[in-house]
Amino acid sequence: MFIRKTIFLLSGAVLALAAPQAANAQDLSADVDLSVVDEADAPAADEWRYMVGVGVAMVPDYEGSEDYEAAPLPLARIQRGDLYAKLTALKLSSNLVPHPNWRLGPVLNVRGERDDVDNNQVDAMKDIDTAVELGVVGGYDFKLDRAVLSLEVEWLADVSDEHDGWLLTPRVRYNRRLSDTIGVLAMTSLTVASDDYMETYFGVDASDSANSGLSTFDADSGIKDWSLALGATYDVNDSWSFGIFGLYKLLLDDASDSPVVDDAGAESQFIGGIFTTYTF
Repeated sequence: MFIRKTIFLLSGAVLALAAPQAANAQDLSADVDLSVVDEADAPAADEWRYMVGVGVAMVPDYEGSEDYEAAPLPLARIQRGDLYAKLTALKLSSNLVPHPNWRLGPVLNVRGERDDVDNNQVDAMKDIDTAVELGVVGGYDFKLDRAVLSLEVEWLADVSDEHDGWLLTPRVRYNRRLSDTIGVLAMTSLTVASDDYMETYFGVDASDSANSGLSTFDADSGIKDWSLALGATYDVNDSWSFGIFGLYKLLLDDASDSPVVDDAGAESQFIGGIFTTYTF
């Protein structure tokens, strides 16, 4: 039954692809994990719990852009005991380990295309189509008094032949209840990216250089970025919640040195938004 209902949630992720403004919002699905909306206490092993939500976020026009756009933020979660699947923007992640502390499960992420962006130089480069990435996420949750400290690692690899690369992201997350109605989240992460990923999104070949006026650049593998996120939720009642979040991402190494970022964009990236959820 859990697998069947997870498939329904996956169908919702596919429907979310129809949101046109989310197509270029790469950072939203790839880097924002709104675990502040998670339940600190899991339901009983035989109890189902559901959450649906919607929000809006301001995100970079492309990874490394200094221009921003609004993007829709679909949210959903299905949980039974310690098992769950959750949708955040265009990322579907899960835990298939029936344990109160250990987590391990598959991840599906859709990384938006880079096409028709505001910057004329980057827009003159060849388009990058939507990429579909599959991977796994695992971690350990330290259950504290009214709080959860989580250590996790996520690995994603392209399965759509778009960038043919992979990304490895270790995270530390602290989720705490300040009161019966207010919860807060702090999260930090690093992302390591492969040669293929870096070259696709930050490289500038001779053709792109001729079309855009940017210098040629070969992007190598390395630490792509460091992120810090903060969020808070307010529970109106047992069902309805409202939240706000913000994320700062600093592009590093070849990502920041790329002319796509250094000349045409910005190494400092910001994401912020609001959302509401309904739990039943």
